[in-house]
Amino acid sequence: MGRTIHGLILILLVLAAVSVAGCTDREEVIVDRTYIIPDNKEETIDLTSGTYRISIASDEELVISFNTMPELNQNRQKTFDRVVTFTEDTTITIKNWALLGLFGSDANVQVMIVKNPAN
Repeated sequence: MGRTIHGLILILLVLAAVSVAGCTDREEVIVDRTYIIPDNKEETIDLTSGTYRISIASDEELVISFNTMPELNQNRQKTFDRVVTFTEDTTITIKNWALLGLFGSDANVQVMIVKNPAN
């Protein structure tokens, strides 16, 4: 009887550990907002290492840069939508591109960043 109870307790502990470990990789919305970025100005977003779905959409052309992964940088784009894995903490810079800072408009930029995206 004692062995059966010990075995049952061990199984329950293992199941609890697996359940808790699985919780750390759940999808989490980090950013879901609209930024109004004036002509020739920028916003930055700091992210810890991990996997993210990054979706950015704007009515004006943007310069989007990643300090740890320059191969992802985008110039004069209105959209960006990718799943990216960062191996170190990263800063995303979103700049409202302007030719010499003249005659530009404010950019309405919708940003959605999800950590551990489901798909």
